[in-house]
Order: sequence, then structure tokens, then C-alpha cells
Amino acid sequence: MEEKVVITTAELSVQIAALKKEMQKKGYSPASMVGLEQVWKALEEYVSSVPPMPFNGEYRQKFLHAEYGFQMDLEYTMYRASRALELLTNYINYGAIYQYDNQSVMQFFEENGCRLKTERGNRVFPVSDHASDVTKALADKMKALGVKVVFHCKVEDLVLKEDGTVGGVITSKKEIKKADRIIMATGGKSYEPTGSDGSGIKLAEKYGHKIADLKPALVPFELKEDYGLRLQGLALKNVNLIVKNGKKKIFEGFGEMMFTHFGISGPLVISASSYYVKHNFGQEVKCCIDLKPALSAEQLDKRILREFEENKNKQFKNSLDKLFPAKLIPVMIELSKISGEKQVNEI
Repeated sequence: MEEKVVITTAELSVQIAALKKEMQKKGYSPASMVGLEQVWKALEEYVSSVPPMPFNGEYRQKFLHAEYGFQMDLEYTMYRASRALELLTNYINYGAIYQYDNQSVMQFFEENGCRLKTERGNRVFPVSDHASDVTKALADKMKALGVKVVFHCKVEDLVLKEDGTVGGVITSKKEIKKADRIIMATGGKSYEPTGSDGSGIKLAEKYGHKIADLKPALVPFELKEDYGLRLQGLALKNVNLIVKNGKKKIFEGFGEMMFTHFGISGPLVISASSYYVKHNFGQEVKCCIDLKPALSAEQLDKRILREFEENKNKQFKNSLDKLFPAKLIPVMIELSKISGEKQVNEI
């Protein structure tokens, strides 16, 4: 269990001021400053709103949400405030993400001909909705800078100089390509066909880099139930998704999702997966989908009764077209354990 660090509001105020001064001294970009200013403002507001006493249990429900840099959603209960400040200090002093954060990346693409839009959930896409525009912006910039791109060339090993520094790479064709610096972009574990097969990580480990436990992130979910395949291609909009591990809720969100040949995917599920991987990786969890999140249980009950009244002389299977998408109806009938041939007025 993490040790709880208790600090006073006065101490917190001093730390905030010191961080701000350090940030300004280092000359961080305006885009980078925005996120930290939001964090500082929230902390300062909290400092001014409570008496000068240690943080304790009664404040644990007051959260700070800092959305900055790489869209890292930090939920800090106030008894962990000093830990939050420690993390911020480390990022200020050592974090490359603050030197070139998400706002800087967006600015890069805008300046290189790829206009962007921000959709629900702070998801950023090209205005054209064409991924090729992202590729073109990168390719055009590399061409302008004189970058030479070598295709179909896999790196097998590194070339070390006599002093132990890296001097280049050895390709799968046993060719040596010399270089003053090597940047290893190994990719993640989510989608190996893109080239992230793990070989880059093994190479980094071979030359002394410590590799933390690797887990895929931002991935779809596999379903244990067999009806997932039958629902393949079904897209659901404006639904609420809750992911639970036993009675513990690990994620809840509103948005869009879809069924695939192996399970569920889409923006809502991808977001949920980041929480799953962080806290429950490898464990079986339960996904609950609310198809009508705008309706209370009482309102939903009245809606169903109204549909049943209007379709009382129809078979159950023919009375659900206004409640569910057509592809979902057979599965819902199966889960209800009511015969689809049964008359509605007999239910």
C-alpha cells in the first residue's frame, strides 16, 4: 500500500510557487505552460479554500483533474497532493513531454498543411478524416529537411565504437549504416503487424536499458460470450459503458462503440482499455452497456410498456424494432429467455 504523505496547505503553497518559478526560469513554451498553469490554479484555489490544516480523509473526495501534455487524466485526492507535486517537478526537470507536448504536436501538423479538429473525448483528427493527410504532412516535412528514408530495412543490431558509444546500425542484410545518434522507436505491443514485434525492445535490453513490464494499451476487448460474432459490425452511438471487476467499477464513459468478430471496439472501448490495462490487466472483467442512458429505470419501464401496448397482438420478436437495432434483437430475445414466437399480450 502506498504511504500517505500529509502536508499542510502552507507547505503546499510554497511548493506551488517554487514550481512556477522553476518552470518560468527554464523557459518552457506557452503551450507547455498552459497545462501546468491549470494545475497550479486548481491547487492554489484549494489552498485558499481550506483552513491551514493537514490533508486528511475528509478531503479525499475532492479531485483535481489535470488534462495536459499527453492527455494524462490525473485524479489526485488531496492527501496525495505532495506526490502530485513531486511528479510535476520530475516532468518539469526531466520530462521531454513538456518540451514537446500535445499542443506542440497539433501546432506542427497545422503548420505543415494538416488542419485538425477536436471531437468528443478530446480526440483529435484531420479535418478531412483522412489518415493519409497525417502521413503527407510528415513526409513533406522530412523532404524539406533533407531526411533520407530507407524502406524495407530491418535493424538487427547496433554498431558500438571503441569507447562504447553507438556508431550506427547493422541491418538484416548485414549492411552497416553509420550514424552519430540512434533514436529507437520500438512501438508498442498492441498491433504487431505495424512492425512493433518486440525486437526493438530486446535490442534496447541487450545494451543495458531496463525494460519495465510491457502491457498493450488502447486496445479492443475480447468477449467470452459467443454472440459477439453474430453482432459483428453493429455500431452503437450515445451509449454508456461500465467496466467492472467484481463489484468495483474501473471505468464508466459515454460515447460510441461497436461489435467486432472477436468482441467490442470503438472510441469508448479503447478509452476503457487504458484503465483496464493499468489496474486489471489479465483479469476477466464485466462490461455493462446502457443503450438508453438518458432514461431512468422508471422512464424505461414506461417506454417498454408503451411499446408492448402498441404491439400487444404481435409476436415478441416483431415488437422490439423501436427498442433495439435489428441486429441486436435476436440476441436480446435469447438473453431474455422469452420465446420470440410468444404473443406480447401473453408476456
